[in-house]
Amino acid sequence: ASLAAAAARGPGAALSGCLVLPATDSSAAMSLAARARHEAGAAYGLGVGPVHLAAGIETVGIAITGPRGGHVIEHRLGGAGTIRISRAAKTAIDLVRKTVQSGAHAAT
Repeated sequence: ASLAAAAARGPGAALSGCLVLPATDSSAAMSLAARARHEAGAAYGLGVGPVHLAAGIETVGIAITGPRGGHVIEHRLGGAGTIRISRAAKTAIDLVRKTVQSGAHAAT
């Protein structure tokens, strides 16, 4: 079922979710997204991998899967404390928005 068809069924019908743990490295984001999509029976799955440190820079993999495959981005964590987590979450939700609007996988 498409996301548009689910939305037409009424409030809450378009969105469902589940939590899939654990992730062991940043490449796990795609696996998590695919598994979340499958387990929730959703049109799209979103996965966020653990923090990865390379050359003193912390990043987190954010992946989305859908009817046309998947896409992963690396989000650079900036800020301190909960601000950096909030920014990563906003980036993940923005990836979902771009993907759904385009009907494909958003380029970043």
